[in-house]
Amino acid sequence: MVAEKMGREGLAALFDAQTRSHAPMDAETFKLLAGRPKWLYEMATGESGGDTAHEPSAQRAPSGRLGHDHSGPPYGSALQHPLFSYGASQTGSNFTVDDGTNNYEPGIAVSSVGLGIQPTLVAECFVRPFPAGVNDTPYSRGYLYIGALATVNPTTINVDMWSVNRYEQRRSDSVAVTTTAWPPEIVKFSTAYWDIEPGINKLYMRFSCTSNAIAVYGVSGNQIVKRSH
Repeated sequence: MVAEKMGREGLAALFDAQTRSHAPMDAETFKLLAGRPKWLYEMATGESGGDTAHEPSAQRAPSGRLGHDHSGPPYGSALQHPLFSYGASQTGSNFTVDDGTNNYEPGIAVSSVGLGIQPTLVAECFVRPFPAGVNDTPYSRGYLYIGALATVNPTTINVDMWSVNRYEQRRSDSVAVTTTAWPPEIVKFSTAYWDIEPGINKLYMRFSCTSNAIAVYGVSGNQIVKRSH
């Protein structure tokens, strides 16, 4: 049927002399069949799936390891990582250090501009490797959480956040604290964040109040928990 439709001249195009390209034979099907199980094994176990004479098939994660190190897809979902933390007791008299004295910091006082108590904290921390060259990659932002008590319900606490690295962009945010009695209320600044990068980072935060006063008993910085922002 094909010969009748194409004619004798059309069949000549199917001869080997007219179709070969002189390219070396290279079958990708067999490579894929052999390579996929090895790649999956290495990503699942973090170990090489072949003998020691061959390199692993799976690409190493930004940390330099095989498998899921939770540095973001395809190396596992991003998890929340703590960058730093600070804590304080309710008062200086209920915490005893080794030498028997009671001198533990009872919280950070923050007040309105008129009272002039606007502390600046600096946190120097190490951030483990992640693919920083990709825009908005997981772990590229650090978010601030505090535990605080207000003198008046509600009291708004403001923060300016910036980092000393190749970004150095300053961002501001505000959040209302409504709790006035122990234990402190834990709040997150959702709008402001630090731009962070692998390696050593210096993270700055400057607190102030619009009115009244607040005592901050805990401060922590955490890398984002989501795959994207």
